[in-house]
Amino acid sequence: MYQNKLAKVYRSVKFEIKYFFKNSMYPRFLREYVKKKRNEFYKSKFNFILTRDYIKKFHTGEITENILDYGIDLFRFEDAGISCFGDCAFVHKFNGKEFYTLKESSGINKRVDKNDIIFGKPLNLHRDVINEDEICLACFPNGFNYWHFIFDIMPKIMIMEETGYKGKYLVNASGSPKEVLELLGFAAERIIFCERNKVIHAKKLLMFDESYGIELGGRWLEDTRNFVVKRIEERFGSLIDESSPKKLYVSRIGSRRIINENELIDYLRPYGFAIIVPEKLSLLEQIKLFANADIIVTPHGANATNVLYSKKGTTFVECFGHSWVNPCMVNTVDLLELDYHMICERFMHNLPQSGKNSNYIVDITIFKNRMARIFEYWNMKNTVKK
Repeated sequence: MYQNKLAKVYRSVKFEIKYFFKNSMYPRFLREYVKKKRNEFYKSKFNFILTRDYIKKFHTGEITENILDYGIDLFRFEDAGISCFGDCAFVHKFNGKEFYTLKESSGINKRVDKNDIIFGKPLNLHRDVINEDEICLACFPNGFNYWHFIFDIMPKIMIMEETGYKGKYLVNASGSPKEVLELLGFAAERIIFCERNKVIHAKKLLMFDESYGIELGGRWLEDTRNFVVKRIEERFGSLIDESSPKKLYVSRIGSRRIINENELIDYLRPYGFAIIVPEKLSLLEQIKLFANADIIVTPHGANATNVLYSKKGTTFVECFGHSWVNPCMVNTVDLLELDYHMICERFMHNLPQSGKNSNYIVDITIFKNRMARIFEYWNMKNTVKK
């Protein structure tokens, strides 16, 4: 009898606990707290140190400052361990009794904070190790994104190729790196992907001091553009094609979409605009379209990356949502002397918002007004040419 009552009480308490965790907001906070504490615990195990401090402390490694006058420094090391966590890699050096992790290897420096990275359990650096002769680190947490790969990583690959580097590159396993490097003719054996739980030992390791580099602009960006175009044209011929459409509207899928896009397209079609969805085209087809267009209209995002290969003086119209105005193409605008126009959402609409990834509405009156001025400009320009 006593046991039956005890069993009923136990089932009742169990039900109450399950009900609480299923319907209360506290479990979410508990999960977030546990996740945060686990992240902090793993982070503490990496024993981070700035690369310059490590070189100064142990007198090992080399620094090439302002390599080839590009405004960025290059570190060189003998015998380094690399642990891969998918979107980022950590470079480890063993000195005496302790392992050190170089901060810059995973992008933790000027632009990325340690709290921005989700740490996994530190890998065993002595187990299932892949041995390589020479590796250049060319991945970081945003390196899978096409825009970041072209503007932040490709310049570094260009610099390394310019110095005569013949070793391998460690790049993000997901996203754009594979397609871009294949397009540029890099041999498959020169590419290593930063796949989760991969452990590498490099006899020689090269690593830049800054993951991001877009703010350098100038020759850094111009030489990258020329490097990419030259390698493409060596393999596939000239990018210039007179039969290519001169007016492009670039449709974006996923987040940060223009909700009333059909309204914009209905207005643009009679003016001869070709509507493209980059995801439905090869990278080469995309670059060719951008290289030949006179007017390009696009929502802000990685879909605008290929404006880098446009002709000088191209009109570039970039649309932004209220929650995320980031004119990161400013160096490209300056480099190519683009006729640049920014159209921003007028105000927050009564829509579900998700910060910088929010979809948005472009005011059609403002859009038509701006485009009418652009058409007028090009009519005058073509008249003068004739």
